[in-house]
Amino acid sequence: MLGVALMTKSFKIAYEPFSFRSAVLISDENDEVAYKAQSEWSVSKPSWLLRQNRKLVASFKWRSSGLSIARDSWDIEGDAGNFSIGPQSFSFKRKLHVEGGAYDGATLTGNLSGLQHIIETSNGVELANVSGKIFSLRNVRNVELNSESEADVFFSLLCVVALQITNAMEASRHPR
Repeated sequence: MLGVALMTKSFKIAYEPFSFRSAVLISDENDEVAYKAQSEWSVSKPSWLLRQNRKLVASFKWRSSGLSIARDSWDIEGDAGNFSIGPQSFSFKRKLHVEGGAYDGATLTGNLSGLQHIIETSNGVELANVSGKIFSLRNVRNVELNSESEADVFFSLLCVVALQITNAMEASRHPR
């Protein structure tokens, strides 16, 4: 499916706010860029494309409910199948919920600070642990993988990319 880049046990995912078009870089244990997500020009709906080298492996399209950001989600299509990921309603913690596809019901749950996250399947199997730094211009997340499955690893990376670009969108709407 996606090959050698997924053989690693940890990744670093960094948001690049100062590039010409916003980008998210996914680096392996050797600090080599394995994937790059880049925003696409859009007047109404934000969209991002994830590439491995120059091959398109996933696309993220924002689906806005128009009611509140709590109902908005990312529609993700690509090598991992098609699914949506968005905030879970009525949660005190940052929690993204997956609908559709092979990982239907999976969650990405964060602590109150939003710096630690766990990606779990609907059966409660922990796929990855995600940690962030308090002060970082690039909004870096470290992803420690608990699964050897190529599909689980790629799905976990897609979840963290969705988290990164959601955080970037929220920060641009509500600058501090």
